[in-house]
Amino acid sequence: MNTPLKDPKHQPDFKPTPVGDFNVAGHMGPRPRHAAFSADGAKLFVLYEMASVLTMHCFDAATGDVGPALSALPSFPYDPQRPPAGAFHAAAEVAVHRSGRIFASTRGIGPPFKWVEGQSFVRAFTSGGTDGALTAIQDVAVLPNPRHFTFDKEQRWLIITANGGFTSHRMTDDGEIGTATESKLGGAIATMGIDCVVLVEKV
Repeated sequence: MNTPLKDPKHQPDFKPTPVGDFNVAGHMGPRPRHAAFSADGAKLFVLYEMASVLTMHCFDAATGDVGPALSALPSFPYDPQRPPAGAFHAAAEVAVHRSGRIFASTRGIGPPFKWVEGQSFVRAFTSGGTDGALTAIQDVAVLPNPRHFTFDKEQRWLIITANGGFTSHRMTDDGEIGTATESKLGGAIATMGIDCVVLVEKV
């Protein structure tokens, strides 16, 4: 069973409700941002941006009905003994790897809306264990502002956007994230946040 952690300022509630002084004051709410289907289309994973929570739902392809949340977990690692002072977190992207693992990215942001070093993550989950719940199985600290990520065609590489460039991580067949290779872009975009990356085949 998932047990909620205690600090509402830095730790998202497992229910998609407004959390944190910043989010509540801004009337932002949980803001469901992106969703991804399991390979068989029977499960839908929904990522809430301001709540920084990933939820899992059953999906009925015959009716289009999305069921209630069967399981929910934070989209980033959190140590209640060392809360990230001066930072709040905002989830960004979710995708499902061919191994069945679910991946979510989360950005660490501080005033005045600047990225906080060491507070951006990609978290890997599995689903369908003995209790059918989501389980967080790997946390990887990444460069600031992982707004988007994608896999290559064979899903052997994970490409994550960052300010002014990307990181590329080798993926194992069972979906484990490997070490990063950093690629920085020069010129005027060297310090810009990149919104999206798409890989295309060379023709």
